[in-house]
Amino acid sequence: MDNAILLVSFDINSKHEYDETNNDKKQSLEPQMETPERLFDEYFSKHRKSKLNLEKMKLNESETKYTFSFNLPDMSHFQIISINDLSFIHEITLDTDAYVLFINLEDQKTEEKLECLIRYIIEGCCSVETKTCVVGLYKEKILPQYTKQELETLFNDNNLLFEYYQVKYTPDENDHYCIYDIIENKNNNFDKKELSNLNGDIKLTEALEKIFISIYENKFGVEFNIFKNKFIKKDLRGNNDANSNCNIV
Repeated sequence: MDNAILLVSFDINSKHEYDETNNDKKQSLEPQMETPERLFDEYFSKHRKSKLNLEKMKLNESETKYTFSFNLPDMSHFQIISINDLSFIHEITLDTDAYVLFINLEDQKTEEKLECLIRYIIEGCCSVETKTCVVGLYKEKILPQYTKQELETLFNDNNLLFEYYQVKYTPDENDHYCIYDIIENKNNNFDKKELSNLNGDIKLTEALEKIFISIYENKFGVEFNIFKNKFIKKDLRGNNDANSNCNIV
């Protein structure tokens, strides 16, 4: 992909070869809270298409592609491929820079679905070194088996290379720290220290933007210094910048 970044997002409610009972069920026509395409549509609706040069294209029945760009050094654009059928291995999954999963922390069946999806990634895609970014969503109350600690144990037990983000889902959210505005130095009305030290739950938009930045940093060996409003090479940070870099995880 040269200087582009490719992300692949799997729909946890997809049919797949590891779960025979799921293959026999009709897929719900109503998008679920954790449906990737619906969440990406929601995210991009909060940005002007002209800003991000957004293009959305249906590649086939099971793959939808989003192409967009931020004004980031050393790269051209991002691509997200949203996949809703895991009954076979998609060739694009073998070349991705990262996977993105959305899970419902209020669904009793999430653990079963998640274990099948992890198996699909590790065994089907043979991706033990590709990072998986997991976004846990809830509206009211997280089930006890889906606390951050329990999920991290599950991921570690399965040898999954992961980053985890917990989101209290509020679809009507408006304000967020937009990457584009930060990079362009157009948003001066927020406390940058607050952004760098966010604890606990974050918004969906913030989780996605942290993922985009995290994967960009990993791919190009840089870190975003939020106090200087620029990316710097990791080997050029210096001791004085030890406490001034954004903690993505």
